[in-house]
Amino acid sequence: MSLTPTKADKSILIIISKSAYQSPTIKEALDIALTCAAFEQVISVLLTDNSVLALLPNQSPLAIGQKAINKQLAALPMYDIESLYIESHAESHLAPHQSVIPNSLIYVDDKEIADLIRSHDIVLRF
Repeated sequence: MSLTPTKADKSILIIISKSAYQSPTIKEALDIALTCAAFEQVISVLLTDNSVLALLPNQSPLAIGQKAINKQLAALPMYDIESLYIESHAESHLAPHQSVIPNSLIYVDDKEIADLIRSHDIVLRF
């Protein structure tokens, strides 16, 4: 498995670690990812810590006055964001079959995360 982007454009890695509904941070990060992808940039998204829980289906964010994040996550492949990385120890919180986008998840360990960071031109952390 190659963790290196394939296009000649600038590659952007967006690392998200905040919980989905803790703050608007994850929504803002996904907005940036989708916007950059619309301009044909190479985008990879890495979910760490509690942010992986945003991939769980059947959430009820309206109960706390929030919009569902999982719809934005499900839209990533439509924007050619096919590299959705998940911190491997987060697998205890989310098995691939539980995700709103199960076929797009790539579990990575700490060494692979370091390789991801080195292989991208721009890294944004949220």
